[in-house]
Amino acid sequence: MAWNLKFWNNKTEKREVVYENPYGFGLGFSNFQGLETMPAISLSAVFSAIELIANSVAELPIDVKTRQANKTTVIPNHPVYHVFENCLQTKYMLVKMLISDMLLYGDGIAYIERAQDGTPLNLIYCPHGTVTINYNERTRQLYYIIPNIRRGKIEPIDVIHILKNSTDGV
Repeated sequence: MAWNLKFWNNKTEKREVVYENPYGFGLGFSNFQGLETMPAISLSAVFSAIELIANSVAELPIDVKTRQANKTTVIPNHPVYHVFENCLQTKYMLVKMLISDMLLYGDGIAYIERAQDGTPLNLIYCPHGTVTINYNERTRQLYYIIPNIRRGKIEPIDVIHILKNSTDGV
């Protein structure tokens, strides 16, 4: 930002303030960016809100239950419990990353790795931008492409897709 200042001796002096931001996002004078161009997570209020929500959801227990004749019972040795033992992340971190992605980008995605018999073995977190979602409205078919996991189409049964907003239900 530049100012033209006149002093009592009628000399015009030009001054400029340049602010170099070491953090890489614009909050200064000469390199100011509007808030709409900043990543939302760089705002402390947004970061704190996402942390609070994601941490709260990640702390919730995951139980597999069955309901028979108005009675709900927990299934103790369901294969889902063993999936979290095989993950590189803890259950807490996996759920926290999925919820954070959902809040920031609109969806959180994890791939379900299965044995030959279809039993789930592992959950692999897929960072935002690494998954292509394909939906054909005419045929009503949905599939995913995750190149760093597997080549070709991946069916929805092999993907955990946590969705925030949808205009078409997919």
